[in-house]
Order: sequence, then C-alpha cells, then structure tokens
Amino acid sequence: MEVTFACKVFPIEQVLRCSFGLSAAEFRVLKILLAKGEKSVEETAEHLGRDRTTVQRAMAGLLKKGLVKRRQYNLDGGGYQYAYHPQDKEWIKERVSEHFDRFSRTVKNEIESW
Repeated sequence: MEVTFACKVFPIEQVLRCSFGLSAAEFRVLKILLAKGEKSVEETAEHLGRDRTTVQRAMAGLLKKGLVKRRQYNLDGGGYQYAYHPQDKEWIKERVSEHFDRFSRTVKNEIESW
C-alpha cells in the first residue's frame, strides 16, 4: 500500500518507519510480531534468517519506542527467557495518525508563514 502526495509516492512501510524512527531491522521484526504474535528473540531470528544479536538490538529499540512489550517466563531447567509481543495494531495506527496530524499542522503553518 502507498500514499501519493503531489509528485511523491510514500509506501506505507516508509510512513510507519518515519513515524516511529524505525530502522529497517526494527520494522522487519515488528512486522513478524504483528503477523505471528508473541515470539522470543531466538524464534524471531530464526524466522527472519538473521543473527540473534541483530534481532536483540531491534527488539530493544522497539521496546524503548513502546511498540513492543516484554514478558519474562521461567524455564523448566532454571533461568528465564523473554518473549516479546507487539502493541495492538489499532494503537499503532492511532499513533501514526497522531504523528501525521502533527506533520500536517506543521506544513500548514509553514505555508501560511511563507
């Protein structure tokens, strides 16, 4: 899906990435979590065919940006592991819409003061 504005086409992926300041890796991880639900770093890395440390950095960024939540669960043999799940898709859509509204107001103000 894309949005066309005057002479520029904006893929929705780019709008989402820009709205939250997401790296390409963060966006790929978020897409997997939205499609598949709660996953560990290892499960996500395997699904994406990426290195575990790359996915861990992406998860940390998504967690910091509030796009994912983390749950700790205990392992049978001792220790624990984290599982990550995305914010509700409607919540994400609302945040993107808010970002776009702020952008629109800024553009209108700049045009008026031009």
